Amino acid sequence: MKFQKNKPFVILQLADAQDGPDIAPDTLKLLSAALDKVKPDLVVLTGDQVKGYAMSFRAKGAAATPGRIRKALHDLLRPVTERGIAFAPTFGNHDAQGFSASTGKNAQMSFYKELPNCLAPDAEGDDPGTYSIPVESSDGGKTALNIYVIDSQGNLGGGYAPVKPEQLDWYRAKRDELAAANDGKPVPSIVFQHIPVQEYYEVLKKAQKKDKDAIRAYRKFDGYWSPKTEYVYQIDYMGESCAVPDENTGEFDALLEKGEVFAMSVGHDHKNSWAARHPRGIDLCYCPGSGFNTYGPGIDRAVRIFEIPEENPREFKTYTLRYRDIVGKQVTHPIMNYINSNTPTNLEDGLVMGGKLLAFLAGLGLLAFVVFKFLL
Repeated sequence: MKFQKNKPFVILQLADAQDGPDIAPDTLKLLSAALDKVKPDLVVLTGDQVKGYAMSFRAKGAAATPGRIRKALHDLLRPVTERGIAFAPTFGNHDAQGFSASTGKNAQMSFYKELPNCLAPDAEGDDPGTYSIPVESSDGGKTALNIYVIDSQGNLGGGYAPVKPEQLDWYRAKRDELAAANDGKPVPSIVFQHIPVQEYYEVLKKAQKKDKDAIRAYRKFDGYWSPKTEYVYQIDYMGESCAVPDENTGEFDALLEKGEVFAMSVGHDHKNSWAARHPRGIDLCYCPGSGFNTYGPGIDRAVRIFEIPEENPREFKTYTLRYRDIVGKQVTHPIMNYINSNTPTNLEDGLVMGGKLLAFLAGLGLLAFVVFKFLL
């Protein structure tokens, strides 16, 4: 990877395609239109490319079939590979959910590596989705930008696992290695991963249920939250809470140690599309869900773009490209799109919605009883 003279380095982030063996055609339309519009230097896939829980990956109730996983990943990336664009994948909490070793993370990374221009290293170890991508200066004299791609782990109990201490040790070693090769100066860096860190709540504020834009959170951050306008500088929508790990292993603090990380961008929460400047100096960004075969924000599904200037990467620009704006308002499967657009974003919201539905049905039953008993 290398800067072109007098041009920003452009990254397209794709989050949460979260599909089965047959990729939704509208997901591919969104990706293709975005690639043609911005012609990025790099595509980063920040996890949940596939849904490991999907029975469609399994043959007659058996274990997931490697061939079906390979087909899904290759089909999803066809718009990227056909255009000869480099790409870098990492994993989310659903990619390997319920899969065996033959279809888990290392196997999936080997499927990615079969494709041209995959920048991930050979799959090995427990975290094949954790690595870095240096970007040379336009004159080739130094590393002008570094891109960290971090596997933010998966499900844990009723929540999510945090980044492991060993991964943070790897990050510190890589950070120092890059600085040593850069006359001791830390290399400006951006981080991409699937699950947000707890510090995303520090650019939000506690709210009341009645407040505009108030979103209900659960577990450790139970209550209602809304954006702090002094920090959130770009917002399309905030449609769900930040689903962060219950444990904080210090990833955000580690990224602050030498001051070289200027931004982090995540996916995971399909109905969040915003960017904020954390008061301690790292921009925190959300790429909304891009996939049409899972819950999401309807035709506001999008990809996130980063335009990073060579001279001062901290002055980067970020924005989203939404389906409605670059493809149109028509979808291939409108009924399924309606269902996915109104599906609860988490188990807790689902239970609340289910309770309301039961109460509604009970009310209808009572009304019917009264009409039948007293009026007929």
